[in-house]
Amino acid sequence: MTDKQGISAMALRKHLGCHYDTAYRLLMLLRGAMADRDQSYTLSGITQVDEAYVGGHGDGRHRRGRARDTKRVIGVAVEQVSSNVSGFIPLEVLPAADAESLHGMVLEKIRPGTRLLTDEWPS
Repeated sequence: MTDKQGISAMALRKHLGCHYDTAYRLLMLLRGAMADRDQSYTLSGITQVDEAYVGGHGDGRHRRGRARDTKRVIGVAVEQVSSNVSGFIPLEVLPAADAESLHGMVLEKIRPGTRLLTDEWPS
């Protein structure tokens, strides 16, 4: 979704290994969700917050753990609208998976008084 050139349903189909119709429908849903987002929106209610390592290029070797040398850390927050419905899901590339970086994202994306659910990782 952040690629300036975008992605075609055919390329998404190949990437996901699914039928073209499925890839097309998923792509239309993702594009609609991205178009409807409001950058100034802050999450409230019950919100789950976590960090993850994504990306990187593999060299064919199996690596244990987070393989930080090849991956970027992102912060993710998911607003829980109801028991099976999620609201906005802001993602942010963080400089590190430390308390300072995560705290900055939380202050920017989440309203005060929001109930946070985490995996209880110290940061």
